[in-house]
Amino acid sequence: MEKEFRYLAQFLGPKSENGQQLKSLIDSIVSDHNHWRKNYFSDDEQLISPADKRDLYPESDELLKRTQELIANLRRSFPIYSPRYIGHQHSDTTMASLAGLLAGTLYNANNVTPESGVVTVDLELDCCNELLSMVGFGVPPNPPKHASEFKDYREKLEGEFGWCHLTSGGTIANIEALWVARIVKYFPLAVHDACKSNNISLDVKLPNGNRRELRSLTRHQVLAIRPNESIYLLARFVEAVSRKFSLQIEASSDKAWDLIRASKYSPSRGFAKQMNDFPPVIFVSGAAHYSIAKAADILGLGRECVELVDLDSRFRIDTKKLESKIVKALKEKRAVLGVIAIAGTTEEGAVDSLDEILTLRSKLERGNDRITNSFWLHVDAAWGGYFRSLFNGKKLYPETLVSKQLFSQRVKALHDDVFSKPPYAFQTDLNPAVDTREYLKFLFSELNRLKEKSRSKAARKIARVSDDTIDGWFSHADQKENYKFFLNSLHEYLREFRECRSSSLFKISVHDRVADVQSFCSDEILVEFDTFRVSKPVQWPADSDVGKSIFLMKCADSVTIDPHKMGYTPYPCGAIAFRNDRVRHFIRQEAPYITSERQHSLVHKPIRTASEPTSAMDRPRISTEAFASYTLEGSRPSSAACSLHLQTKAMPLDQENHGEVIRSSVIATRHLYEWIKNWNSINDVTSDQKRYETVLFSPQPPDTNLVVFGVKGYGNHSIGAFNELNEIVYRKFSISSELGQREYSYSQPFFLSKTTFNIKHYPADALRSFFERSGFKNYQSDYKKSGIFVLRATVMNPYILPLIKSRGQNLFEEFMRELHRSVIAAQDEIADRTRANRNR
Repeated sequence: MEKEFRYLAQFLGPKSENGQQLKSLIDSIVSDHNHWRKNYFSDDEQLISPADKRDLYPESDELLKRTQELIANLRRSFPIYSPRYIGHQHSDTTMASLAGLLAGTLYNANNVTPESGVVTVDLELDCCNELLSMVGFGVPPNPPKHASEFKDYREKLEGEFGWCHLTSGGTIANIEALWVARIVKYFPLAVHDACKSNNISLDVKLPNGNRRELRSLTRHQVLAIRPNESIYLLARFVEAVSRKFSLQIEASSDKAWDLIRASKYSPSRGFAKQMNDFPPVIFVSGAAHYSIAKAADILGLGRECVELVDLDSRFRIDTKKLESKIVKALKEKRAVLGVIAIAGTTEEGAVDSLDEILTLRSKLERGNDRITNSFWLHVDAAWGGYFRSLFNGKKLYPETLVSKQLFSQRVKALHDDVFSKPPYAFQTDLNPAVDTREYLKFLFSELNRLKEKSRSKAARKIARVSDDTIDGWFSHADQKENYKFFLNSLHEYLREFRECRSSSLFKISVHDRVADVQSFCSDEILVEFDTFRVSKPVQWPADSDVGKSIFLMKCADSVTIDPHKMGYTPYPCGAIAFRNDRVRHFIRQEAPYITSERQHSLVHKPIRTASEPTSAMDRPRISTEAFASYTLEGSRPSSAACSLHLQTKAMPLDQENHGEVIRSSVIATRHLYEWIKNWNSINDVTSDQKRYETVLFSPQPPDTNLVVFGVKGYGNHSIGAFNELNEIVYRKFSISSELGQREYSYSQPFFLSKTTFNIKHYPADALRSFFERSGFKNYQSDYKKSGIFVLRATVMNPYILPLIKSRGQNLFEEFMRELHRSVIAAQDEIADRTRANRNR
């Protein structure tokens, strides 16, 4: 099996090829659980004797019968495990996640508190820390094991680290994100009020970087501060109270909260006054998940506070229109609670431009038309969060510069910096970005000629380098995956001649990371049908903006992730990650802990922490807080934590492990995209009479792994006719279980999903390119009246690309043949119906 498909060992397989392994895992889990039960107080009386078992046969038989009925019923389910299923956003799950789910279910702990989840709460923290790391947020420091490590531990506690926990899904995660954004936005009003009422001096940093005395600001200026400044404001207010009232450090926390509770803007009084005085607004694109409006309802913000921003032709939020809406809201004295960027829209898999949104936030923070403001940035990455695993791993560490492509770029940068101009200009036909090894041999040979001009030891060492030595270096670097030696040596020598841009040579930029992922996610795609043949190289992301947006998740304030989607774990398993763990103080409404050792150093303890021992002989005591105070959900299943924990251990969240599954998915998506894109040309070659054409909703490749398309009668320019044809075709790619029909899926060759675009969420301008390419007439009025019905393929199945590459079975060719038959049958059905109506 090729290295790129070794992840198949983690899955059951489309034909249960790894079925025996899963059975062994399940047997070992059940056997161990049985053993655990038998050996707890083994002298206790056995409740059910062999004779009792015989008496209980009827009940046991009934259980077996009902179980078999359930299994038979379940066989009517959609075969989401199959590579022929490209419908909704779910697929097969890993065996590790299934085994972890079963193990956790058998023990049935409640992860609301360590008292009921003594083991599994820690497992949740461990796997959630992996999610934090994948997203790019800081991970809480590990509790020290020895007293001597506490000084370093306390310093780490003063820094920023994240907080992540599991939820039942993305809906709860999005609600929690806006729950926190609301209190972080309005909380400074209470501090401002408390400082003015009690004459407490406290300075704050404005979004433009200037520091001002809090009492001198207007309430609108207070609302404008950055989210992180608001988060740290609580701890700094406790310090200010301690100074003002000359209180002991420990006593100042209670006093601080008493002053905040006395304010008319206190969070404990609710948010009616805040929202009445400063009406909230949240901005998100029209492609937003319905959970955003639901969150606004639940939080008392009201659905009307959610303003939809128009989409561009790529189904991404239009940042220019976003800016104009924010500026308008600020002029209207509304409180901009936040902007929600989507990394993988539900309908199209589109990724909003985080780079542009972050640039816009910086622009607003600097000030625009005397309006200075900041906002909470939440990323709904329920779908696209796991794509960031492609940006993690040893290939991306700046200490090694391991990527060959990156090394080639740096060699070329050295050439351009030092040897592109006289007196050291070297002329060669070699391209250092392509022929790096040969180029270095040439470069060293030229350096040999100049060695007398330098007295550097490094220069004399390099001057003695031969071609064989260079080959040896490359061989060593390939094994050790470290190319930094080359750059160090070159820079050490070249600086004798001219100052080099050394700082940029060893810094890995966002562009470098995207280029590395593009190199990793590249392939050669062949579309061959009869006499038609097209071969082309592809890469993901095709648009570097998508890669930058995925990488820049680390700059958001909160991120929603759904492991039960692209994490390939069973339902329910969602997650919410916050960049700053200190948000937990606001949810619980408690003051942070201040050390007595250093009065002006605020120490924030993560949910799992260690108490410093009183004696060097004692070990630190590690404790974990209950989750209940910090989560919307109370009781939470430990099975989800066990499932995700085992999954992340078996398939780490980096490029070489989980990233391989993501790579397989996005490349398979490009295969399907190219087949649909070229199908009209195939029809031109193979069909005597062209009856229809395929149309893609975006002229560019998908941002992630969803393909939105449709079929259109040839020469037909009516949206109504388009909708009718696609609705019939869709029925041929689904089963009617959703309508209550007891149909089985065995004879269904492929599965698609569908959606309908309407003018409220998808303005006509966003679809103008599609309408014009499709030749629709009067589309403005027709679209407003009926919307447009589209077909959608979700290509997340891990088996599709291996079947193409390793077994030569191209399911997408089979899919296009089936699509062709379905369209012709649908057109005949419409024609028969039309004739029948005429004859009435």
